[in-house]
Amino acid sequence: MGVGHEGKNIAWVSCEKVCQPKEAGGLGIKDVGRFNDALLAKWKWRLGDRSRDFAERFKNHDMGR
Repeated sequence: MGVGHEGKNIAWVSCEKVCQPKEAGGLGIKDVGRFNDALLAKWKWRLGDRSRDFAERFKNHDMGR
């Protein structure tokens, strides 16, 4: 098992378990590949959105003048 932050173990779960319906104890994810693509797109969008916010705040800051 891998070790994450602060020495806590990562809880690895099999693909079969993740794809099981929620009623059967799984996460109900039907297509892991599409789910992964959606998460990556969300993270990219959020990172891009944050960088624009930072650039806008920096541009609008009067630099102490």
